[in-house]
Amino acid sequence: MVNKPRKLWMAGILSIIQPGLGHVYNGEIRKSLIIYLLPFLLLPLLIFGLYTRFAIYYLALFTLLIIVYYVLVIFDAVRIAKIFSTIYPLKKYNKIIIYIGILILDVSIRVSVQGFIKNSIIRTYKLSAVSMEPTLLAGDYILVDLREGAKNPQKRIWLYLNTPKTRPRIL
Repeated sequence: MVNKPRKLWMAGILSIIQPGLGHVYNGEIRKSLIIYLLPFLLLPLLIFGLYTRFAIYYLALFTLLIIVYYVLVIFDAVRIAKIFSTIYPLKKYNKIIIYIGILILDVSIRVSVQGFIKNSIIRTYKLSAVSMEPTLLAGDYILVDLREGAKNPQKRIWLYLNTPKTRPRIL
């Protein structure tokens, strides 16, 4: 077996590019699979949270947890690379072509999930007309809720309005 010590900076960069890839580099394929799959397994929980009354708070909390998760993954990859910084026997999958293949697979999965969310949950539109000025200006972005409950809105739906000329208010 060829001894090829792991570099801390390489594990960190690979984990920044794609969380879990630094663990593949360090030879921990099982841990990298968990790191890849866990966000996708939590996606139904995120979608469920968007259907609650506290969707904005839920989304903020979920975003914060994902950021903390990815930072911990990066630090863990660097920590493991430090352990293998002197002796590391190369594995069959420690090749650049495998790393590129993992990146391509991950990007294709993420694009599919993004397409699903964009076509069935929420969509962004950029306003081009000036017919709703001064409330909505040309160039403003709006989010449209595509969920079933949003198609038949009930009374007392809240709208958050923040214009440059007035203070933010809830209508």
